[in-house]
Amino acid sequence: MDKIRICIIDDEEYFLKAADSLLTSLSKELNICIDAHFFQSIKNITTMNYDMYFIDIQMPDVNGFELSQNIYFESLGKIVFVSSVEEYVFSSYRNHAYDFVRKSRLYDDMKRVIQRYLEETKDYITIETQKQRFKIHMQDIEYIKTLHNDILICTPVEDIKIRMTMKDFLSSTGLLEKRNFAQINRGEIVNLDEIKEIEKKTIILKSGNQLSVSRNMFTKFRNMYYTYKYR
Repeated sequence: MDKIRICIIDDEEYFLKAADSLLTSLSKELNICIDAHFFQSIKNITTMNYDMYFIDIQMPDVNGFELSQNIYFESLGKIVFVSSVEEYVFSSYRNHAYDFVRKSRLYDDMKRVIQRYLEETKDYITIETQKQRFKIHMQDIEYIKTLHNDILICTPVEDIKIRMTMKDFLSSTGLLEKRNFAQINRGEIVNLDEIKEIEKKTIILKSGNQLSVSRNMFTKFRNMYYTYKYR
């Protein structure tokens, strides 16, 4: 199931409650997990690790456009401005806006924005640790393996090492639910699109790298691979 971390900043408590109820309904309707956090002031925000920021433009202690500047340089998250003044929509796109939500059409607009985000990021995985946050396009992943207390995500450009167990990685990304990834032994996962050929229990990748399939996983892996290849 897709998961989105959302931060909503608005000085009006009634709006935050309405947004909370709305997101609960949307999570069921869209069959996604929405991890939403609500703030009346930027001072209470302790992290910038959100996928989307819904920011009210008109607030007494800070202007939403000014606030977005700090978020833009500190986070990879998308900035969505929220306002009851529809004329602000044009100004919002000059301030790094991903989209604009009208308070008068809150449900419809927020649903549209979230669906847009899901569609645009469906081929990415996001990985978060206490100190790091990575967003990686799945087609760039060649294979993944455990390395002591870390996992190593191998891509044609670079190998990304993350302090994380394979179990936690799979739980947070749902990677094995994607039909083009398969586990080949206890500590390695391969992108089926990167396989050039299979010789006995050895996988030869397009890059020339070779991986070994464990004996007890070979039959399941082979069936999965050929089903995917000739789908």
